[in-house]
Amino acid sequence: MNKKTSKNSAPIFSIILISITAVFLDQLSKLLVARFFPELIYKNSGIAFSIPIPAYISIVIAIFLVIAGLFAAYKFLDLSKKLAIFAISLVIGGAVGNIIDRIISGQVTDFISIWIWPVFNLADSFITIGILAIIVFYDKIKKV
Repeated sequence: MNKKTSKNSAPIFSIILISITAVFLDQLSKLLVARFFPELIYKNSGIAFSIPIPAYISIVIAIFLVIAGLFAAYKFLDLSKKLAIFAISLVIGGAVGNIIDRIISGQVTDFISIWIWPVFNLADSFITIGILAIIVFYDKIKKV
C-alpha cells in the first residue's frame, strides 16, 4: 500500500472504528438497562418522535439515510479533519444501533427520559450530537 492509499484509507478506518464503538456502547447500554432497570424500557416502533410507521419501512428508510449521509459526507465534508470524521461516525453508529434494534425486534429500545422530551437512547444521542456538530462546525469541516 503506498502512502497516498494509506492516507486516503485512514479516515475510512477511523469512521468504521468510531461507528463500531458507538454501536457497541448503544447496544451495551440497552442490554444493561433491560437487565438492571427494566422498568425504564420503552419500546418505540415509530420513527423520530415516535411517529408510527411499519418496521420494514423504517428499516429501509434508515438504511437509505445512512447511505445518503455517507455520500453527503464524502461530497461535502473534509474527511481529513478529525471533527468531520467524529461527527459523521456518531451519526452512522447511532443509526446502525437503531437499525439493529429494528431488525431484531421491529422496534427501538428507548430508556432515557428527560422532562417533556420523548424517551430516547444513546443511539439517538449520538445521531443528534453528530448532526449538531456538522451544523455548528460546518465552516470548519466543509470541503473547500
